[in-house]
Amino acid sequence: MSYFLFKIYTNTNSDYKVAQGAIEGGAEACSLQVAQDDRPSNDGIRSKRNWYNSDYKVAQGATEGGAEACSLQVAQDDRPSKVGQWGQWICHYLILLLIGFWGLPPSWGSPIPTQMNSADRLKALEVLGLGSSMKLLSSPAPLGGYSGVEVGITSETISLEDLRRMGNRDSTLQEYNFNSISVGKGFYQNIDLFLSFTPTLQKNSLISFGGMLRWNFFNAENFPASLSFLAHSSSSNYSDLVATSTVGSDLVVSVNMEELSLYFGAGKVRAIGTFFGGKSADSSTGVTTQTGITDSGFTEHTDIIESHSIIGLMFRMDRYFLDLQIDRFTQSFYSGKIGLRF
Repeated sequence: MSYFLFKIYTNTNSDYKVAQGAIEGGAEACSLQVAQDDRPSNDGIRSKRNWYNSDYKVAQGATEGGAEACSLQVAQDDRPSKVGQWGQWICHYLILLLIGFWGLPPSWGSPIPTQMNSADRLKALEVLGLGSSMKLLSSPAPLGGYSGVEVGITSETISLEDLRRMGNRDSTLQEYNFNSISVGKGFYQNIDLFLSFTPTLQKNSLISFGGMLRWNFFNAENFPASLSFLAHSSSSNYSDLVATSTVGSDLVVSVNMEELSLYFGAGKVRAIGTFFGGKSADSSTGVTTQTGITDSGFTEHTDIIESHSIIGLMFRMDRYFLDLQIDRFTQSFYSGKIGLRF
């Protein structure tokens, strides 16, 4: 990857030098055109014919040289700035750092208490179900139709402070961090599709995946603002003790600037949770051991609908971006994403 970024930097400087040389050549050709227009007249018919033929060739060469210079001027103007080049390197190493975290054993411990009653299960669904719901974490601007693609690495944090006061209160973990991979693809008429999943190489007890459909249906003419509609769904499993699924929709307002985007929105999310129960008995001693997490010993289901608000800030550095987002339900969830658009 480092070699690839070095080649981009080298080729960019080379393009700049070629563009600069071409522009100087175009200027010289234009100077010849001016000299041609100001040449003295000749009374001889043959001499005039020769002058005209020569004039045509010089003018044609000047026009072609100027067009080529202007074309390469565009290439010069599009070359990345120093800030963009530094941003590429920073994002590159941050991505490698996040990938390195996947190989570390997560401090999952025992975050889910046992002997949970109905009130505990409701609160646990608000934490685990809504906390692992699908997040936007993308530039509000559309991906650009069929050619637009986005890939990124997401890091999310779920606070487990409330779980420590539930059930038998044997949970000691204060928060849980997990990473996921997301892929976005642009479709027709400002419609984008995003998919996200947790990689198995994290070796943690959470399996999660989700999808989101985004429709950018309004763009202001005199101000860089837009409106988008989001429809999303997700499914998660925590150590085969709790399984959650969510479905929701949001309306997002965004302000898109050259290197910065601010977006915020609101909507509704429904979460459905399955809390597994179970008991096992030792045939030799007759002692019954509870293997589930419910107080009844049976599998229980919980269903909630919560209001949802979003606020996010995105920084763009050439094709790379860094997105920070806060999702607010009954409690706040924090997440971030580093990605690449091409």
